[in-house]
Amino acid sequence: MPLHGSPAPQPTTDLSKAVVNGDTATVKALLEELSLDDIIHPINIDRNKDDLDQYDESNTALIWAAEVGNLEATKLLLDKITAEAFSDRISSSTSSQDASILLLSFINHRGFLGATALNRAARRGHTNVLELLLSSSSSGNKISDSLLFDINLPNNKLQHPLHFAAFKKHPKTVEYLLKNGADPFVLDRKGRTPREDTSCDKCKSLLEEAMR
Repeated sequence: MPLHGSPAPQPTTDLSKAVVNGDTATVKALLEELSLDDIIHPINIDRNKDDLDQYDESNTALIWAAEVGNLEATKLLLDKITAEAFSDRISSSTSSQDASILLLSFINHRGFLGATALNRAARRGHTNVLELLLSSSSSGNKISDSLLFDINLPNNKLQHPLHFAAFKKHPKTVEYLLKNGADPFVLDRKGRTPREDTSCDKCKSLLEEAMR
């Protein structure tokens, strides 16, 4: 149930729609055409407060890829943004340091209800997507993705990726998250650990072992 009673979002940009529909050809074509700014900002932002507030609640194409488990689109997006983060295709007014900040904010962008790409992948049990997000295996990527993605960043309800994986009964996802630095002691807004928020016996066992 959304915190503010809003209906679940639908993809609005051509890129996000192609990602959700599994249209790899269109995703590739759009990534060739779009600038990094266009990919990072899923809406047209005029840099005023209303637009920025809207962006804060928007799902990026990367979040949509994680939500639907589109591994190919996830890889294409990671390759695109890491390859071009410091190229001359980004706005000429953006310094190298600002480009780093921009990239980091995109990687950990909190979309609808504050959920990141990691949150969405964990909720759906898309362990293969999590592996790609948290690895540095993207071709040509000199940046360690494992250092960029925040595995313990929660949504607006303070539900962390580990909470989602445990609550939704995805033991393989729980195990993967724990092996890659997820904190089993994190608390949601009701003060519950992931162990206290699951009815999955295998998940409980994994979490109990990690908490010893």
